[in-house]
Amino acid sequence: ELATLRSKSPQACKVSLRQLHDSLECPDFAANMVMEYRIASRVLTRPDFAEGVRAVIVDKTNDAKWDPATPEGVTDELIDSIFAPLGEGNEWKPL
Repeated sequence: ELATLRSKSPQACKVSLRQLHDSLECPDFAANMVMEYRIASRVLTRPDFAEGVRAVIVDKTNDAKWDPATPEGVTDELIDSIFAPLGEGNEWKPL
């Protein structure tokens, strides 16, 4: 399992851990969806998403070069920015 985790994006691993932790504080499904939308809207613009698609789907080499490359390189500030509110009119809202 450790070898498998080491092959994954350190950023994605830290985001997943934070999401699991923070979801316990969400009062309802809608609050979870707000968090999920924030994460998705930010992670899609970060280098690791495109790099993972390239390595796994396009080239099929599984040789992704993550940025940052190590868990230590993924700062609390980066994770906080992924979870930060999107701003007026940009948050997910149920219909």
